[in-house]
Amino acid sequence: MITETLHKIISMAVAQIRCIGPDADWVRDAVDAMRQWNNHELRRQTEKYRGQKDEDSHIRSFCSPKAFAAFDHIASTASKATKDGGSIKGKRVLILGSSWGLRPMYLNRARKPEHMLALCFHGQFFPVGKKILERYSQRFTNLHIAKAGLSILERNEPFHIGIVTASMPFHDTEDARMELMRISESILPGGVLAFTNLNTLEGMSYTDLSATLEAFGFRAVAVKHSYLQLFRKDAPVQTATAQEALTMTGQDIDTRISRIKTTEKKRKESVEERKAKIARHIQSAETKLSTLPASYLLNVSSICNLKCIFCGYPDKLRHHAISETLLHQVINGIGGTAAITLTGGEPLLNSMAWKIINTAADYPDLNLSVTSNLNLRNLDVAKIAHGCSHINNSIDAASAETYSIMRQGGDWNLLNENLSLIEQYKKENNQQHPELQINFIVTGHNYSELSAFVDFAAGHGIKTVDFKWLLWQDTPRITDQARVRIDDMEVMATLCREMKLADELASRNGIRIGWEKVPFAIKKFTPGLYEKFELDKLKSYTDMMSGRTSDNQKLLQTMPDGCMPCIAPFSRLQISSPPYASFCCHAKPEFTYIPIDTKKSILDVWNSRQFQKARRLFLEEKYSEVCHPECRLYQIYLKTHKAKGRN
Repeated sequence: MITETLHKIISMAVAQIRCIGPDADWVRDAVDAMRQWNNHELRRQTEKYRGQKDEDSHIRSFCSPKAFAAFDHIASTASKATKDGGSIKGKRVLILGSSWGLRPMYLNRARKPEHMLALCFHGQFFPVGKKILERYSQRFTNLHIAKAGLSILERNEPFHIGIVTASMPFHDTEDARMELMRISESILPGGVLAFTNLNTLEGMSYTDLSATLEAFGFRAVAVKHSYLQLFRKDAPVQTATAQEALTMTGQDIDTRISRIKTTEKKRKESVEERKAKIARHIQSAETKLSTLPASYLLNVSSICNLKCIFCGYPDKLRHHAISETLLHQVINGIGGTAAITLTGGEPLLNSMAWKIINTAADYPDLNLSVTSNLNLRNLDVAKIAHGCSHINNSIDAASAETYSIMRQGGDWNLLNENLSLIEQYKKENNQQHPELQINFIVTGHNYSELSAFVDFAAGHGIKTVDFKWLLWQDTPRITDQARVRIDDMEVMATLCREMKLADELASRNGIRIGWEKVPFAIKKFTPGLYEKFELDKLKSYTDMMSGRTSDNQKLLQTMPDGCMPCIAPFSRLQISSPPYASFCCHAKPEFTYIPIDTKKSILDVWNSRQFQKARRLFLEEKYSEVCHPECRLYQIYLKTHKAKGRN
């Protein structure tokens, strides 16, 4: 968003915008296109992530006269700071994070650069600008707007100017520093990188950003505007590799971890001691906690080696990971932690995930669960077996043919080999862990393989199987064939028969089944078949995935009347990538996307304003202000305590 300070600086330039006037038809068409998109997407997105519903303010921020003038001012300032100085005309300009692409179109129309490349990293915005550019292609010279990652820079000549917008934040990770290296390589000597997002840096501090760019030959250029920082490429990089350059400037992982300032000493408390502290905090009605969470869910990285049909991670143009320094703090406070779950992407592609696994081996009371596709060659089974209590393996198929459809890029034989190696290691070393659980998302491709999947589990000695209903349907790989034909009675009857047979096979083989939302979907769409096949009698080890765990029940029993739906705000920390914190994915948006300052300690994050607010509301029994109404634990609470009127 354009700041008020910036509005004042460019107020005199607004009247001079060349594109607003006789040549404004493309702007009007762009606004109309954005409003059409808004009717379908914007309101849902803003309500989910920010709680805003003001479409006009959103549109004005991208294609108002002030927005165009601000972008013009930024580019002109950067051009004057290059070694050659002067205007943009005749220079090559790179714009990273162009969102709708409309401001680059204005800049191209007004300033006539030699060439402009604008990269869009958010696919949902890209079509709007692309359509406008195609419609008015003759008006824009040497402008290319692309939905692409940074690899496209290797196919382009170097640029005089690079503009990094607020929609391309840099997180405090090694990957982000490698991105800066790639961008740096695309700038000519004497060229300039302009950053407009320094007020919204998500993780990487200005000091770290400067040091990283210094490693690649850049020097800061003084400017008087707080919203803009320029770096000119003045010095050649003397080191042989990017990693050496980062080490010289203290931006490598090990050096950054060594600089962490935290009052937290390495935890030596037991799991029971930490749980007891949490219980005392709740009993004392305290919102600021002195102890770390009892459990973590860490989405360590969005990088994955497969393209599952229902997952949007493979389509990301920029991948994200949790800061290495943040994960190091989790490791440092691992003593007393009851449970950690590592997810992704594919977490086993992340080096910090392996450090957590290695550390967990020294804490037998820690339950470490890893969600993995197990489609990795040279898998270190010994390390996994020593550190992991539980492996959650998503497969979604009982045959090689279906697996190739569901989990594109996967190797069915490699999966079976790794499952066998894990079971073999457990037998040879006479150990029960890691416990294997395999998952199956019911789709139009695999609805006839449920019973075969239970047989598959039995063949590998696996004792836990979870069936889930397809919920994510927004990826390019979700076709009509991927959706269960709920209007086809033959298809639904086959699915019901498979569910009954899977249940019978599981009972005979001592396998636990979790059914989650599958029976509820059958009951909702075909209630007659639900009754005919007596699906209400299906046995589910999770009580139809109510989510009420034994740890949660034990802690609730320490409360005066066990009156909370759960204790997640007091005991559970979830960290996603890009870095946001929460305690539950079923909380209201305010408590689902809590910003993280990676320069602070884990305890500071855990006691941030939103976490303390959620705890206060729980202590005041105002659960409806925190919990999503569809949360099953909240529904169970309402039913059990007959408190609908009170909440």
